[in-house]
Amino acid sequence: MAKYIQLNPETITKIRTVDERLMSYNIEMTEVTGGTFWKAYTPGQIAGMEEFTFSGDLSDFTAMSDLMQ
Repeated sequence: MAKYIQLNPETITKIRTVDERLMSYNIEMTEVTGGTFWKAYTPGQIAGMEEFTFSGDLSDFTAMSDLMQ
């Protein structure tokens, strides 16, 4: 399910510097208003030990209520 790679920071080449004024954090309006938002992954899903399941049709995410909270 999950694939892992190891990175060695000693061998990573810097390709650019980003001005700190361009870095930001995106706040979704649903976080502010308390509306419905995507359900968080479980620790097992993040670790690749638990299946990601859903009901419904991928073409209509509004019908997949089990993916929202």
